[in-house]
Amino acid sequence: MVHFNLIIEMYAQTLSEEALAKSLCISKDVIHQKIYGEVEFELGEIEKIMTLFPYCTVDYLFNRYEQNKKAE
Repeated sequence: MVHFNLIIEMYAQTLSEEALAKSLCISKDVIHQKIYGEVEFELGEIEKIMTLFPYCTVDYLFNRYEQNKKAE
């Protein structure tokens, strides 16, 4: 599951994965895994990210989309 809205907002602010990782004091590989849903964000990381995007809601930024979602 991917955090597409976070990716869109990062792109809009020209904020790279590397810059976001640095602001969270984690590696570029780890932030990539978190953005693409391989690893969960921690609450403190979410809070810090929200300060970078004050015009967004948590639900918007961290809405997750599943690829190949099965029809119910």
